[in-house]
Amino acid sequence: MQSLYNRNGKLLALTFISFVVLLTACSYDMKDIGPKAQASFTATPISGQMNRYLLSSTSQNAFMFDWDKGAGFKRTASTDTVYFPKVGTYTIRLLAYGPGGVDSASQTIDVTANDPAAFAVASFTATPIAGQANKYLLTSTSQYASGLEWDKADGKGYVKASATDTAYFPLKGAYTVKLRATGVVNVDSTTRVINVATDDPSYITTFKLLTSHGWKFDPNPTANAILVGTESNPAEYYAGGPLATCQLDDIYTFSTNNTLTYKADGETFNAGNVAPNYTCSADRSFSNVSFTYSETVAVGRAGIATITLSGAPPTNFIGVTDVPAENVYRIISISPTSLVLRAGDGSGNVNQLKMIPE
Repeated sequence: MQSLYNRNGKLLALTFISFVVLLTACSYDMKDIGPKAQASFTATPISGQMNRYLLSSTSQNAFMFDWDKGAGFKRTASTDTVYFPKVGTYTIRLLAYGPGGVDSASQTIDVTANDPAAFAVASFTATPIAGQANKYLLTSTSQYASGLEWDKADGKGYVKASATDTAYFPLKGAYTVKLRATGVVNVDSTTRVINVATDDPSYITTFKLLTSHGWKFDPNPTANAILVGTESNPAEYYAGGPLATCQLDDIYTFSTNNTLTYKADGETFNAGNVAPNYTCSADRSFSNVSFTYSETVAVGRAGIATITLSGAPPTNFIGVTDVPAENVYRIISISPTSLVLRAGDGSGNVNQLKMIPE
């Protein structure tokens, strides 16, 4: 820097003097810009609109406005509106901008009554639909609701829907239907119990039949209650015959909570995988063993539903102790008086079991 000064000292001196002159020429008085804004405004109730107010700036020397209606400042016009649905004291603030600066003003608005239209009131009717067993028309009669959700006692919880919906209860019982209505500032809910007197005759599911009572082997000697074979020929290896005495009182009870209880009543018949083989022996009863249930079967396999029992044979089993290790059972057919199960997924040996209600 010193060498630059030595070489060009005259030039640097001239540049500095020019800068001082220019700065002096650009100095100004704030009064030359214009007057400072003087913020003020009015808040007037709007006729016919409860708890809604017209905000009007009466500011002097202002050309730009920011309103804070409770959620922070936002730039709008010199007029705006504000709505307070609930009782309370609310503060409104205005920033007014003028040529010479910004000014602020504030005032409070006392709201003395809630706006009823801001508060949802949930209500509905449930009317049987003519000609449709156990089906009901749900109609919201809610007031001031901007959104509705129905819980139709079907295990799905609340689901957004329109003011009308339908609910179907295939089985007799008491069902609690709920409606939740959303308003401007609240959520209201109500319930109604629908008492269904009878089952829908057209709705008797496989699972309902399976869990309606306990099942035992068909004791008729000619029923061939146990078969052993393959998927294509379930009787290929054993075509059936009389049951052992200890098999006649075996009871298998499927519960609606997807558990199975086996009651042997003293003895269980050992098949080829438990010694001593093919004889009545120690009681192998069990209680509340979980199972999964699906009204589907693997492609290419016989049946209308699939039961998969937890654990493995011979600890957990249905019918005989040497069922296939996958512990899968397909319902081949079922009625109020008969159940045919096929043990095995069909890839190897299968055991076919014929049962009747206990």
